[in-house]
Amino acid sequence: MAIGRGELGKTRLPLWAAGFVALICVVILALSGWREWEARNAELRTAEVDVANLAQSLVQHADDTFELVDTILVGLVHRLELDGLGPDTIAKLQTYLPTRKSSDRIRGIFVYDETGRWLATTEQIDFSRLNNSDREYFQRHRASPNRNTLIGRPVKSRSGGQWIITASRRINHPDGSFAGVALLTIDVAYFVKFYERFDVGPTGSVSLLNNDGIMLARSLDEGGAYVGRDLSNAPLFRERESRPPAAVYYFKSPLDGVQRLSYYQRSSHYPLMVLASKSLDDVLSPWRRAAACMTKDLSVRRPSSLRVSVTLFVE
Repeated sequence: MAIGRGELGKTRLPLWAAGFVALICVVILALSGWREWEARNAELRTAEVDVANLAQSLVQHADDTFELVDTILVGLVHRLELDGLGPDTIAKLQTYLPTRKSSDRIRGIFVYDETGRWLATTEQIDFSRLNNSDREYFQRHRASPNRNTLIGRPVKSRSGGQWIITASRRINHPDGSFAGVALLTIDVAYFVKFYERFDVGPTGSVSLLNNDGIMLARSLDEGGAYVGRDLSNAPLFRERESRPPAAVYYFKSPLDGVQRLSYYQRSSHYPLMVLASKSLDDVLSPWRRAAACMTKDLSVRRPSSLRVSVTLFVE
C-alpha cells in the first residue's frame, strides 16, 4: 500500500511541476506585458510633449503675424479717417501703400469705399471695375459699428487667384457712418510652407483654424483641398466652452480618417487656434515592432524552458 502511494506521488509530481512552471511563465508574460504597456505609454507621453511644444510655438507665430497686420490696419484706417477718401488722399495712398508691404507675411493691402469699389491697392492690376461689396467681411463691417480687426474666412483672391486669409477694419466718416473697408491679406501658402518645416511624422499635420472651426491653413495640403473646410461639428468646437484653452486631444480626423494624437492651443489675442498632431500609427510603430520582436522571442524560448524545468522536477 505504501508503495502504491509512492508511485502515485511520483506520477503527480510532474503535473505539479508543470503547473508551477506554467504559473511562472504566466507571471513572466504578465510582467512583460506590463513593461510593454508602460513603453507604449512612454511613447505617447513623449509625442504629447512634442506636439504641445510645437503648438505653443506656432500659436505665437500666428499671434506675431496678425499683430503685424493689426498694426498696419490701425495706422491705415487712422490716416484715412483723418485725411478723408478724396482723390488727392487716394493718389498719395497709392504711393504710400507699397511701403507698408514690407514683410513676406503680407500678400496685399486694399482700400474699398462704402459701395465696395476699389480705391487703392498694392496689387499691380487694373482695378477700376472691381467691386468687393459681395465679400462677407465687407458686409459685416457695413452692418456693424465694431472697430476691431476682423479675421475672415479664407477666400480666393480676385487679383491673384490664390487662397488668402483676410484681415480687415471698418473705415468711418466723421459722423461715424460707414465709409469703407481697409483690408490686408496673407497667402495661405505662407502658413503651409512655414508649417512644413516641422517634423510631425509622415502623416502628421499642423493646422491653423479660427474659433468657429473654419480651416485657415494646413500642412500637406496640396492645392488647398482643406482650406475653408467647416469643422464646427467636431467635438473640439462643439464643446469649446467646456474645454480649456490648451490641451492634449485624441481624435479621428474628419478630413482624412486618420487616428491622431494632438495638442491644440488657442490664441489669447485673436480668435485663432493651432492644432499640431501626429498619427497614432506613426507614434506607435516603433513600439509595435519592439513588442512583436519580444513576443516572437518569448514564443521561441518558452517551450524549451518548460521542458527543461519539468525534466528537472521529474528527476
